[in-house]
Amino acid sequence: MRPTPRSSAGRRTGSIAPLLIFALTTLLACFAFAVNKSWLWSVREDIRLSVDAAGLAAAATLVDDDLIRNDASGIPALLQRASDAARTYAAGNPVRRQPLILLENTDNLTGGDIVFGAVSLPRSGDFLPMPGITVPAPQLSGTNAIVITGRQTRDRGNAPGLIFGIFAGHGAADVAVTSAVTLDRGVRGFRPTLTNTPLAPFALFSDPTGTDTRSFENRVEKGGGLDQQRYDATSHTFVSDPAGDGIAEFAVVYPTDPMQLATANAAIIHLGSSDLNQLADLLVAGYSGDDLADYGRKFVIPEQGGEAFAGQDSGPAGDSPQIQALYQSLEQLRQSAAVRIWPLYTTAAGGQVTVTGFVAGRIASVTPPAPDTPLQFVIQPTVVSRHDAITDTDLRGPAATLNGNRYVLKIRRVD
Repeated sequence: MRPTPRSSAGRRTGSIAPLLIFALTTLLACFAFAVNKSWLWSVREDIRLSVDAAGLAAAATLVDDDLIRNDASGIPALLQRASDAARTYAAGNPVRRQPLILLENTDNLTGGDIVFGAVSLPRSGDFLPMPGITVPAPQLSGTNAIVITGRQTRDRGNAPGLIFGIFAGHGAADVAVTSAVTLDRGVRGFRPTLTNTPLAPFALFSDPTGTDTRSFENRVEKGGGLDQQRYDATSHTFVSDPAGDGIAEFAVVYPTDPMQLATANAAIIHLGSSDLNQLADLLVAGYSGDDLADYGRKFVIPEQGGEAFAGQDSGPAGDSPQIQALYQSLEQLRQSAAVRIWPLYTTAAGGQVTVTGFVAGRIASVTPPAPDTPLQFVIQPTVVSRHDAITDTDLRGPAATLNGNRYVLKIRRVD
């Protein structure tokens, strides 16, 4: 008997089935890959937003007057507050509806979730972690960068799950995003954006060597000035305190007569106007882009050296209406404890004032003007952060070491 031949339909079915299974498996794997990639991208973006917020919160907390006090004992508490702020903001910016948990890192280990350190320039990449943040040390005052890493990993039990994880060999994937925030001290100018920039038309005398006893560097940075005022952040007022608060004040003397130039350490810049009454108004209101139209809607000094602006080194008389208007504006700023940005100058003569840098400060006291006396007031430096400052990083210029205590927060993602 001859064997019954196998039908051609059966042979086709047997040969197509493996191909069909392979094709379906491939399509399913590609589908899983596409879905998982989209899912992990979404998780990564959530973590990115969370760590950016955490980094900015930490840096904003770090921008504190403790940074400019000559007291290392207060820095560990400041860093702890910054760390707490980072963890609070991370938890408050959830990842897929779950709070992002940043772990404490009191030893400031390089692989930690929150690492404090220092960089020479915001984009230099030479981040140097601080040796722990709990023990006071002089180098802690140099902290100007925070690196935040948000992690959702299998080790921590919060890794995002994968669809059809069998194709990836595991059911979840590790995701980590790192963001670095730096405090940029290389401020070389300001560009008003959404709000007025609180520039002051008064410039303060600067001697980078600190030799001249009239200079900001000598009296504040080297501690040659008096320290008899303490700012109370709760009441927004200055309190006389013989013990001081660790921040030396700068006593400003603007001459109202050329005979007073020998003791002067302030000049007026004709910034936005040469009318002293208008400058008195701008001192309180701050500068808009329109006020700086003659300077391209910004006030910027060059990469190296300074820039000469029109101004005056003395006058008018101490009992003049113009000096009285300036006094009233200074007194209004004292009462409000509003921060102003004060240009620094090295020379003022012949109707020109050469600006070389900026500092921030509040007015602690003002002396009422009188005939034959200079206009006098006292500034206490402070640290502030604003988004409309122009820095070395913005201008892509070489590093410039400028005096002052103004910081700008910048995000640099490093993942």
